[in-house]
Amino acid sequence: MLLDKGADFNKCDKDGWSPVMSACRNGHIEIVRILLDTGTDYDQCNSDGWSPVMLSCIEGHTEILRVLLDIGADYNKCNNKGQSSVIIASASGYSDIVHAIHEHSRKEKARKKRGNLKGNFNRKRRLDSSESDEDVPLARLKEKIKSK
Repeated sequence: MLLDKGADFNKCDKDGWSPVMSACRNGHIEIVRILLDTGTDYDQCNSDGWSPVMLSCIEGHTEILRVLLDIGADYNKCNNKGQSSVIIASASGYSDIVHAIHEHSRKEKARKKRGNLKGNFNRKRRLDSSESDEDVPLARLKEKIKSK
């Protein structure tokens, strides 16, 4: 019903907590999914620097963490005390969370190496800085033909 009324799902309370943060901390996976479907900011931090990923880590909500990681949430952020998600999960004794982050990181690095991520982070050096992205494959092909 609130979805139909145009409610602001990024609006925070006085402590900087958004609805998705509360849902992540309390383990409400279906609410997290609904909020993510509305386009809520999944990387927004509260006034203490805690993100939804961190809040799912401190409570051991592995399924919520995986949903956040799958949509591209930043698991490398640190809160105001300098704690990352891995540190938070480790201190809380959640080895499954640490393993999930490690696996996601490993897969992300492999995709980057293959050049399959949005933005193609592992793009080869451009032949000329004035070339557009579309020109690069054609220029490489021409260079390959010349070298034969």
